[in-house]
Amino acid sequence: YGGDTTVNAGTLALAGSGSIASSPNVFVADGATLDVSGLGGGLTLAAGQKLSLGGSGTTVNGAINTGSGACSLVFDGTNPALTVPSGGLTLSSTTVLGITTSGAPLSPGTYKLIAKPAGGGGGSVSGTLPTYATVVSGATTYKYAYALSISGGELYLTVTARDHCIVVMGSSVAHGYGSSSSTTVPNTLLNGSFTTGYAG
Repeated sequence: YGGDTTVNAGTLALAGSGSIASSPNVFVADGATLDVSGLGGGLTLAAGQKLSLGGSGTTVNGAINTGSGACSLVFDGTNPALTVPSGGLTLSSTTVLGITTSGAPLSPGTYKLIAKPAGGGGGSVSGTLPTYATVVSGATTYKYAYALSISGGELYLTVTARDHCIVVMGSSVAHGYGSSSSTTVPNTLLNGSFTTGYAG
């Protein structure tokens, strides 16, 4: 089928010839489970396909390769947005990664976004960091710069302050100076930097 796939509760398990390859949007709610461990090669996102994970209680079992698709995470600022599935999570430079905070805007620091299972025995984050990512973290989002990194098989987000930045999103332009701001827009990152640069 070609419709969206929503897992609001319980478990959606794919095995054998089961496939959601033609489903453009796959949403797994906080507390629900997507199990692709029964698929020989796991789940690989296609271009134009988006996997949205609803919170730290979301579970994904089996190997996941984000490929040329999009992956959306909800981060509460404390708990990792996802624990790596047993089959591992492989990122790609062509993956579009979206990160939205559900709590207070993130302050400068380093945050663990995707973790390995406690006690080991699970998979790890591997592959290439996405070239394009967005971070939406409340009204102060664009006052900061964001960078992703993989360390010890886990994915981290580092937030640093900027004195002055200019962000262009379509026809909208926003400026941030210190603790003041003029408009609420998310950052747009390209290789860890604003697409339009900044002046300090």
